[in-house]
Amino acid sequence: MGIRYLSGGDVDEVQQSDLERLSGDLVDALFSGVDADRIRLKGKGAEEVREAVIYNMRKMISANGAVLAIDEEKVVGMEGYKILNVTDDGRPVIELSHVVVDSDYRGRKISARMYEKIFSDIFLKIPNPIIVANSREKTFLNLMERRGYEVGPLRPVYDLMGRKDGDDYVREMESIGFRGLIFDPKKGLDSEVEDYYSNSVFGFIRGFNS
Repeated sequence: MGIRYLSGGDVDEVQQSDLERLSGDLVDALFSGVDADRIRLKGKGAEEVREAVIYNMRKMISANGAVLAIDEEKVVGMEGYKILNVTDDGRPVIELSHVVVDSDYRGRKISARMYEKIFSDIFLKIPNPIIVANSREKTFLNLMERRGYEVGPLRPVYDLMGRKDGDDYVREMESIGFRGLIFDPKKGLDSEVEDYYSNSVFGFIRGFNS
């Protein structure tokens, strides 16, 4: 049957059993991205951590804010997004998050397929968005730059998110390698990036400014 890619609109197809079969490294990767759970569940057992991850995944799916990669009856990848803010001129600011793939499934372009589905979902459902993220993973930063993201200081990204972090915090995060990413299709795309977005999934981005 192959790997299925389901988003929030397909929530009825996501079974509880799909979520319960998460591998340990996928649970760890998802859990590490949720600050509130790391604090609340510090010192708790593995089963409580797993339950918290599954609960958060179900919430994100129900809110149409996630794409899952499912092989048979097992979730093997996830990418999420959420609307964080609206700019003064009315543009939704969307943060990409939770990009994880089961270690046994890496190297099979699952992350790229999830990105295609989540991106098409965003642009079909949300008018005139700006997409942001932050990371210190060089591979991820290089990949997103090739996909047309501006990679630079954190402050412009935090401002778009509506975050009020002080300068000391921003400098500390940048000192350990964090960079901001911004994708704004209204600024136009260079030819190589346009080629990437020219397939049937992303064709609508090429005409975004028309």
